Amino acid sequence: MQVKLLPTLEQARALEATLTACNALATSISVTAHEKRVTSAFELHHLTYHQSAGSGVSAQPRIRAIKKVADAYKTLRANLQAGSYGRAGSPKRAKVEGKPVVFRPDAAQPFDDRCLSWQHQGQTVSIWTTTGRMRGLTYTGLPAHLELLATHRRGESDLIRRGKNWFLIATVDLPDVAPADPTSGFVGVDLGIETSPSPTTRPPVNITTGPVRQSRTAATRTGCCGPSCRPRAPRARSGCSRPAPGKRRGSPPTSTTRFPKQSWPRPNAPDAESPSKI
Repeated sequence: MQVKLLPTLEQARALEATLTACNALATSISVTAHEKRVTSAFELHHLTYHQSAGSGVSAQPRIRAIKKVADAYKTLRANLQAGSYGRAGSPKRAKVEGKPVVFRPDAAQPFDDRCLSWQHQGQTVSIWTTTGRMRGLTYTGLPAHLELLATHRRGESDLIRRGKNWFLIATVDLPDVAPADPTSGFVGVDLGIETSPSPTTRPPVNITTGPVRQSRTAATRTGCCGPSCRPRAPRARSGCSRPAPGKRRGSPPTSTTRFPKQSWPRPNAPDAESPSKI
């Protein structure tokens, strides 16, 4: 569930510095994980926890940063197995596998209950920052969301920045709701049919719209969902140099205009007006 923070100018600067420090630490841990070929959270914790003690980030945020790096590599490994970056040996996949995961300076940072506490009565939070503990940070949201947040919030919360706005994404664990039983004993499906009012002596008449009726008729005849799913003839590519079927390259255009026949004199034929030679 998302709530919007309303920080002052000084509080916004402290939150920005906190995100920058946490993501810089996460990028450093990611480089180590890529070089050592270690991506599990347990092994990364023993490998980088004490080395990152001088980064300006406290103990608990460091643990959250290590877990964020492990989750990032887990997601990357799942995408590689799914073929999202191409097949094994492709240039795109080799480029992704050959460099570590890098985190943006304003990427989201998770906070647990040791780093973040909620005061629902005053709608404020107390959060850890690189400049110290920040108290009295106001947040707002919809009344229904705030009620669920106060009663069903569990686990971590993510600090997110979007432009000049700051948000907290909290996890809400809602109880399971039993499915409602239909009143008439069955669940119906709306097929777009309306029943017109009719006298009690006659059965009701089903009236449907024209496009729906045509689609059903086409589906009955063709065995598909209608004319929209029928295969279309392939179109010729634009700029294709091949002539159309039935035509030859360079052939003159055919014309239906008929001209009267004309008789032309033969080259060696005598002229009709001149006297013939004897």
